[in-house]
Amino acid sequence: MSLSFKILRHIYAIVRKDLTLEVRRGYEYLSSLAFVIAASLVISQIIVKLFREDLFIPSIWIVIVFIGIFTTSNSFIREVDKKTIYGLRLLPIPSSTLFLAKTIYTYILVFTQSLLYLLFQMLFTMMIPKLTIQLVVTLLLFTFNISVIASFTSALVMYSEGRSFLIPMLIFVFSLPIIPFATVLSDPGLPTSPLDLPFFIIETFTVFIAFTFLSEYLLEV
Repeated sequence: MSLSFKILRHIYAIVRKDLTLEVRRGYEYLSSLAFVIAASLVISQIIVKLFREDLFIPSIWIVIVFIGIFTTSNSFIREVDKKTIYGLRLLPIPSSTLFLAKTIYTYILVFTQSLLYLLFQMLFTMMIPKLTIQLVVTLLLFTFNISVIASFTSALVMYSEGRSFLIPMLIFVFSLPIIPFATVLSDPGLPTSPLDLPFFIIETFTVFIAFTFLSEYLLEV
């Protein structure tokens, strides 16, 4: 059995374990889902009452940032609280692979709740947004970006006693550079450059590589 296949098996096992635990501890997912429903209800009222259809898509970027904040505690922080982080460190895989597994798990949570937000928005406003390839790519990149940021933040503050203050602050700071990209790419009324999407792709993978590299040091402590 090749080394790469073994690593993929470990990644699959970690993601499956986390998703299974998420199902068993459904109240954590439901609390974040309650925020998604409440946010979609409030924003839909603004869209309908004030005739601000232009807020339909841009509003999702801020909501995704908040979803990232809620899911941060489900990653490395939960492993520390349950004392299972030491077992994960004993796995014969690099720390970067462990970080990748947690990022994939977080991405599944963030992306599914983002889709639910869009569905609730369509239900409450009775509107269907115009889907384009650029919008779909932007949504995929933005949710992946937030998932990487949330996983890294979770690893960064997992031993901190002030994590409740640090998590939202760090995620907002890390996500500030990508919100303008997503807003411009998703709003046809704003002037765009042909290089905006390539720059967004480059920025996303740069963040992923940088945070994966830094996670090696965080998870070895």
